Amino acid sequence: MRNIWVNNSLPTNPSALTSIRQKLYGVSRLRYQWSSIACLVCISLLVPVLTACIGTTHPLRVGTTAGLVSDNLYLAEKLKYYQSEDIRLIDYPTADDQLRAFRNRQVDVTAVPLSDALILAQTNPDLKGFLVLSSSYGEDALVANKNIASLQDLRGQHIGIEASSRSRLMLAQALEQAKLSNQEVQVVSIPLGEQIEAFEQGQVAAVATHEPVRSSLLATGGHYVYPETENDSAMFNVLLVNGKQIKSQRQRLVELSQGCLRASDYASHHQREVSEHLAKRHQLSPELMKQVSQTLHSFDLAKNQQLLEPDDPELRRQVKLIGRQLQQQQLLNRFSKPRLAWDDGIVNQLKG
Repeated sequence: MRNIWVNNSLPTNPSALTSIRQKLYGVSRLRYQWSSIACLVCISLLVPVLTACIGTTHPLRVGTTAGLVSDNLYLAEKLKYYQSEDIRLIDYPTADDQLRAFRNRQVDVTAVPLSDALILAQTNPDLKGFLVLSSSYGEDALVANKNIASLQDLRGQHIGIEASSRSRLMLAQALEQAKLSNQEVQVVSIPLGEQIEAFEQGQVAAVATHEPVRSSLLATGGHYVYPETENDSAMFNVLLVNGKQIKSQRQRLVELSQGCLRASDYASHHQREVSEHLAKRHQLSPELMKQVSQTLHSFDLAKNQQLLEPDDPELRRQVKLIGRQLQQQQLLNRFSKPRLAWDDGIVNQLKG
């Protein structure tokens, strides 16, 4: 039977109509698929643009831990020097937890001693230092109980240590001086906040530690076994950020740095008030807190601008010194030059 064409030659045969419907459906489906792909492509192209326009979606997360390094960051928070709520300080129980969080991008910025910064930079070449917080003098010590008269008496004894490069470096230097190997002592990992209790209860004979624990141990009967007298060697403390975030988080980094420097200036003019506040944070008496604070020298904006100048030798000298010490104790790769990249753009944007 022949097809009969009516109404602009449309077929009336059912099988022919079905064939046309299938073809039309196929064309429509193909157009839908291509439209979906085009939309996805447009969205993927627009996301970076929109992100650059409206900024990041999460606050600036700053990793800290117990110790004096981050005191000015917390003081700035208490004094409400951060203009927005987009800066969040996250205090980790141990230095190991803090460093792991930074490596895993769970925080954007971290406040660490230069020794930790060099170890982090060894596996993250994109890392940048953008603010030198302070310099610690005489903070680190190996403190022992009354039964330990010298380093040699540590043979076979339990020594408490925090899992941080500064404590491991100091203990390695002490054992080297005593001609003791790691196998001749029992090293016990103890977070900084638990070291006083472990020492007082006799769980360890000595502790490789730093402030604020050092002064507390000395006040409860501990004594130096390394160094033999109060150490005056310096360790710089710095703020680090992954280089890619300097642009995306720039305004918050400026705000963080400005607040920290303002807090440092406030502390220099209100020592008693600040000592009382920090004493609560570190669970010390205000008198002991004031004594502890003397081991830390905070740097102002002018000092930071000087240190971060490309041709300034002081910071580079410190990197070389600490790097060599870490390499000697096999805490840093011996076959690569210790290095840490610096960005002076943040401090040069700050107001004095």
